[in-house]
Amino acid sequence: MKRGMLAATAAILLAATVTGTAGAAVLLRSAEMADGSGSRLQPGFGQPGGFYQPTTYTPAVPFPNDAQNFAAVGPGGLRIGAHQWGFFTHTQGNSLSETWSAHKFNLQFDLDEPASFTYDRSIFDTEDWLAVITLQADGQPPVAGLPPFGERSGVLPAGHYTFSGVIDLGGSGGSGQFFTRWGGYQLTLTVAPEPAALPLLSGLMLLTLRRRSW
Repeated sequence: MKRGMLAATAAILLAATVTGTAGAAVLLRSAEMADGSGSRLQPGFGQPGGFYQPTTYTPAVPFPNDAQNFAAVGPGGLRIGAHQWGFFTHTQGNSLSETWSAHKFNLQFDLDEPASFTYDRSIFDTEDWLAVITLQADGQPPVAGLPPFGERSGVLPAGHYTFSGVIDLGGSGGSGQFFTRWGGYQLTLTVAPEPAALPLLSGLMLLTLRRRSW
């Protein structure tokens, strides 16, 4: 009877410790995104005028937390999804006209203990190579090897992290009379705190039960 009560009490403490550890280990500080655009007009045959508008972004807004762009902490840790795409349009006639779009995101989160992570990115279109995706802790180099396509897993040390991405289709360029190119990013990042208290408390529970059985 006493052994059963002790085992039940230890199980409750174990569950509370693991849950508390996971909930306290990752903290989402902010999650914002912004859209941008730019254009260029170059008259032909020596005509005057023309203009160039470099990429300009709208004010950043919070992630909408819909099916494609989301950031939230739950029982499994921090889950982030970002899916944005853009275009570059080129028209060459009596004048040269180009327009393009851009997108960027920035998330800040804290880890107070090491956590495993999984990053996954899918191919969207031909200009995906223009996207720059970075995961970096303060005072540390960026996490290496985030692939343009596929999955990357590992362990993040404790620290304050920035997860950011940008794709500016203004860098697409090219020649010809008329064409439109597309590119973007479709990715997810999961950060799952490791239940470090699990082995320790499990050992304590077994030791206590053994001592009670003597």
